[in-house]
Amino acid sequence: MKPPGPPDKPVNPPRNVTMVESVEEIRAQIRARQTMREPIPSPFAPATSPAAPVPGAHSQPASPPPSVDDTARFQPVQRPGIATLIVLDDGDDDGETVRIRRESFVIGRVQGDLIIPHDGNISGKHAEILRRFEGGQWHWYLRDLQSTNGTFVRVAGGILRDGQETLIGGTCYRFESSQLDESGETAAVAGAPAATRKWAGGSIAQLAAQMNPSLVALTHEGDGRRFVLDRPEQWVGRDPAQSSIVVQDPLVSPRHARIYRDAKGKWMIQNNRSLNGLWMRITEVALEKGGQFQCGEQRFLLKLS
Repeated sequence: MKPPGPPDKPVNPPRNVTMVESVEEIRAQIRARQTMREPIPSPFAPATSPAAPVPGAHSQPASPPPSVDDTARFQPVQRPGIATLIVLDDGDDDGETVRIRRESFVIGRVQGDLIIPHDGNISGKHAEILRRFEGGQWHWYLRDLQSTNGTFVRVAGGILRDGQETLIGGTCYRFESSQLDESGETAAVAGAPAATRKWAGGSIAQLAAQMNPSLVALTHEGDGRRFVLDRPEQWVGRDPAQSSIVVQDPLVSPRHARIYRDAKGKWMIQNNRSLNGLWMRITEVALEKGGQFQCGEQRFLLKLS
């Protein structure tokens, strides 16, 4: 039993202790800085002149005008930043998050840093995300690893070269240039007129396909329906009133994409703010601002810091 005596003195915390900010305090400061804006005077506010001093009243120092806090957020400068890969959930804009800190990150069905075993359309080693130091800066790239079904990136538009594959809705299409296009291209490269080619016999539709480029649907059994591009501009979509190339695919918007020939004679394709987007098959592409890509039926989102 403790003998009676004076009460215990409270234990004071040591001085000069490091006061660690809590997570909530840090978030509150960030929110406060994000909402700081310099006030804009209303054009309808009447002009006022300085008030006359009141006799006997003590003048108060004027408050400094509020200013915008333009302090830069911390970013590493001596090491490369990280990339954030989001494995999108089916039909969603979010999903599993993976941080990429290495110079190479492989996606595959059997091998790699991220394995997706349940998608049979993904190759054993399908695609690779690369980080390279070029021109004094770090750059990110996406490269297909000679996969069977290809790697596709979501695009606003692009050039349709012979053999280019595009994903529209749930179907992949291959662009085939005409024999006339091929002859002109050969002449431009060789610097001499191309040799005359004989037209292959066949129906009027087959002759039209030879004279004009085509968009060919790809199926598991081989080439499917062929759409001849016999106009300088055509639209791909589900609605016959808005599109000349009509496809019965619920994943295709009523007016999904525009195919046209530009002033230089190149064939182009352009997304029309479709819900499911326009995708083009790539061998390797720079992802300077990140973006979405697809392997098999799995979609990904890459964010760069």
